[in-house]
Amino acid sequence: MRTSYVRDDRPLVGPDPPAGPFLYSCGELRYHTLAELEALFRTLQIEFGRAAPGSCERAIVLASLESVRRAMAARLTRQPKP
Repeated sequence: MRTSYVRDDRPLVGPDPPAGPFLYSCGELRYHTLAELEALFRTLQIEFGRAAPGSCERAIVLASLESVRRAMAARLTRQPKP
């Protein structure tokens, strides 16, 4: 069963996804709320810590972390000031 890299367009319960991690791009993250992005960022940080140093999986998780960070920064700059 799937325990990580869950995307909104996939069911939370079901068969395992294809081998390897998903790569999140900024384009698919732009519609997420800041809270969703923060939760995804925390999950990816955990997965980064579990991935073996120098592995392909670690590089993909790192790229996804950067995409989520950029999406969060873009979301914060668009929020109206009180």
